Amino acid sequence: MVFASGKNRVIAGRPLHTNFKLNASGEYLAHFRARFAARVSELTQGFGLLTPSQNSARWERRQAEIDRSIVAKSARWGDSRQSTPLKRSDWITEMAWMKNTYWPRIHAIALARFRRVGLETPIPTSAVTLNPAGGVFPSGTRITLGGTGGDSDLFYTTDGSTPLGPAGEPTASALPFSGPISLDRTLRIRAQRRIGTTASTVSEALFLTPEAIAAETDLEVSEIHYHPSTNDAEAFVEIAHRSADRWGLLGGARLSGDIDAVVPNALTLAPGERAVFVADPAAFQARYGPSPKVLGTFAGNLDRGDGVVRLLGPSGRVVARCTYDYTPPWPVEADGRGPSLTLRSSVNGRDATEPGAWRPSTVTGGTPGTSDSLPFYGSPTTDADGDGWNALEEYFQGTQDTDAEDQPTLRRPSFRLSGDGSIHLSLVHPLSADQADAFWEQSSNLEQWQPISITSGSGIPVFGDGIETLRWTATGNSDAQRYFRLRLQPR
Repeated sequence: MVFASGKNRVIAGRPLHTNFKLNASGEYLAHFRARFAARVSELTQGFGLLTPSQNSARWERRQAEIDRSIVAKSARWGDSRQSTPLKRSDWITEMAWMKNTYWPRIHAIALARFRRVGLETPIPTSAVTLNPAGGVFPSGTRITLGGTGGDSDLFYTTDGSTPLGPAGEPTASALPFSGPISLDRTLRIRAQRRIGTTASTVSEALFLTPEAIAAETDLEVSEIHYHPSTNDAEAFVEIAHRSADRWGLLGGARLSGDIDAVVPNALTLAPGERAVFVADPAAFQARYGPSPKVLGTFAGNLDRGDGVVRLLGPSGRVVARCTYDYTPPWPVEADGRGPSLTLRSSVNGRDATEPGAWRPSTVTGGTPGTSDSLPFYGSPTTDADGDGWNALEEYFQGTQDTDAEDQPTLRRPSFRLSGDGSIHLSLVHPLSADQADAFWEQSSNLEQWQPISITSGSGIPVFGDGIETLRWTATGNSDAQRYFRLRLQPR
C-alpha cells in the first residue's frame, strides 16, 4: 500500500521513495486511521477472526501439527542455551500457558496499544450496548446491558423475539434487565430501551460457549449448480453445516478450485444451516428470492466437466474436496437439464470425490439454502406402527414409521437372468430418501454372505420423476443355487 504525500518522490534511476512518516500532515492519514480502526474493531469483537477464541484455536491447530516432532527438536537444541536440557514436559507446560494465560490476556493489551495511537474505536452502537459484544466465552461469563442512558428501562429476550412493542410496552417474553446475565448456554440476546411511549432500536448479539462450537470438518459443500438450464448467472455453490447441535464458525473460510471466494469475517452458521456463494447476486435473487443466505459472489466459473471445488476452513486446512463431471457415472441430469448436483445426506459425511455421493436435486434449479432430503426419524430396526416394515425400510421407500396406513407403495426389488448366467437386480426408491444406502449380498448356503461387486455397466443409478433406480449385476458362477438379500444402512 502506498500513501501519496503530494510531492514528486520519483528519483531518476531509483525506485519510488515511500519511507516517509504517516504523521499529522499526511494527506491520507485521517482516511487511513478511520479505515484501519474500523477494521480492528470488526476483527477483534464478536466472532471476529482476531478474537481470543479464534486466535487460540488457530494456535492449537498449529501446535497439534508439530506436537510430536517437537521431541526431536528439543533433543537437538534443548540444551543449546541453558545447562538443563528442555524436554517435552517443558513444551506441554508452555503450551498450557499460551492457552490459559497468553491468549486471554494479550487481547486487551493489543487493543490498548491500538487505542493509544488512535487506531481502534468501538463499532457504533444503538441505544443499548452489550458488553461483551457477542462471541465465544467460557460458561459463567457475565453479560451486561448499558448505553448512553445507563442501565434503566432496559428489556431483553433470549428467544429471538423483540423485547418491546411499538409503544414501548414489554412483549410476553421480555425480561427487565436487573443485573448481569450469566452465560450458561447458547444465548442470542436482543435488547431495547424503553423511551417514554416508544422504544429504541434493537441491539442483538450471539453468545456461545466453547462447547457449542463444532469442528470445522462439519462443514461441507452440499450443492453445486454448475449448469443452470436457463441462465448461467443463476449458478451457485452451497455450504452446509452438518452438526445438529453445535455452531459453525465460518468467517475466513474459502472456496478454491474452479472458483474463488472468501467467507466474510465473523460469519457463523447455526446447527444444520446452509448458505451459498453465487455467480450473480441480482440474477440469483430474481430466481430464488431473498430467503437463501448469500455469503457473497465467487470469482471464476464453475467448470461443466472435470470440475473441482475445495472448501478451506478458517484454519486454512482443506475440509472438503469435491469433484464432478457431466458424464456417467456422475448424474448427467445436473448438466443443463434443470436439477442441481446435490450431495447425498449423511450424519458422518461422504467422500465428495465419488460419483455415488451425489444425486440430482428433486426440483428444477436446486434448493439453495434448504435441503430436499427426507429426514429420518425413529430407530432403524423398530417397527413402531406395527405394519411389518421397520423404520429404516419405510424411510428408504419414502414413508414414515408412525402410521400403519402409510405403507410403501413402490415396486419391490426386481431380478432378471441373462443368457450368460448373470443376474441383474434393481431397486426403486424416492430420490429424497438419501440418508440410507442399499447393498445386495449373495450366498450359496444362507450362512456365508458376500457383497455383490460392482461390475462394468452396473451400479450406475437411473434418475427420473423424483425416483432413483439402483442397479447391480451378479456375474454367473457354478453354484447350483444362489440366495440374495438386501441390506440397508443408515448414513
